[in-house]
Amino acid sequence: MPVILIFCIIGSFTVDTTAFSVWVMLVLGLLACFMEENEILNAPAILSGLGKAIEKNFLNMMTKTQGDFPGLFDRPVAAVLGIATPALWTYLISGSLWRSPKTPENAGA
Repeated sequence: MPVILIFCIIGSFTVDTTAFSVWVMLVLGLLACFMEENEILNAPAILSGLGKAIEKNFLNMMTKTQGDFPGLFDRPVAAVLGIATPALWTYLISGSLWRSPKTPENAGA
């Protein structure tokens, strides 16, 4: 755990080279620990903070491709991720739909 903290401090300092960024990282880390201890989901909080950046990048990409949605997948890495993501979602959703619920009678099987 101390090694992770040291890497986080070094990483946050190298972004802006200010002590303020280190303090922000420490405060947000404590907030995340508090949320984890009280069983509050922290993923929605992280995603809500990233939403504006994701929207900005999406609009930039749509502008570059002149509104051509398949143009987003011209590069090989984007094409692989564009195929793998829905395939993984389909696999996970279909697996949970077809799996029989565990009952006390067949839980040991």
